Amino acid sequence: MLDRDLLVRIERAGVHAWPASDVVERDGWLWRFSHGGSQRANSVSALSYSGRDVDAAIDAVEAHYGARKVPAMFQVSDVSEPDDLDQRLAQRGYRINDGCVTLVKAIEPSAEMPLGTIYFDCAASDWFACYASVITPARRRTAPQILQRIPQPRAFCGVVREGRIAATALAVANDDIVIAECVATLAEVRGTGAASAVMRGLEAWGAAQGCRLAALQAVETNLPAQALYRRLGYCVHGRYHMRVKD
Repeated sequence: MLDRDLLVRIERAGVHAWPASDVVERDGWLWRFSHGGSQRANSVSALSYSGRDVDAAIDAVEAHYGARKVPAMFQVSDVSEPDDLDQRLAQRGYRINDGCVTLVKAIEPSAEMPLGTIYFDCAASDWFACYASVITPARRRTAPQILQRIPQPRAFCGVVREGRIAATALAVANDDIVIAECVATLAEVRGTGAASAVMRGLEAWGAAQGCRLAALQAVETNLPAQALYRRLGYCVHGRYHMRVKD
């Protein structure tokens, strides 16, 4: 059974962990804009709604993003408000893009850092080079600005293989949850355990911050990533997708 309160906390921690450059709060919704790249940082987070006219609120969103010459986009999850938001957007012609799952794992206070794991306070050049190797050119252009805004406490985790960063993960602690972002592995070292090691390093850092849960959001069709997280003990606790107005 879905623990709605926990999923709301995780979703809010995820919003906190990946801050947009421009955020407008209106009737509980967060209108996020970051000049392209990341979908989450350029979409509406709809985790609460206090307005009275949903259609008027969507009209306002479309005008807001239209003025910036980008399509309106909503991040719609199992706990989005109002409850019929997804149906309303579908009726207005919004298409679904990128179905994702929210994954959660309990971490032990005694979680240990694997050998070869290092931590940075910022996105060092070799750390970013590894992460950038798995993202689109559009995201590479905007990611540095987002990474500069990552709130504390945070850690840019890396696994060193043959003198270079071979795998990355960004850990962001919020209350008792550590959110994992920027999980990446160099193509030539995939299958060697580097990704598992960097995730265990993230969990160990989170445990040291007092976190008891690790969570992340991953594209549902990325089967290798989904298999990795299952092996590490992560379980699906919710789902979300983007609704985009072309």
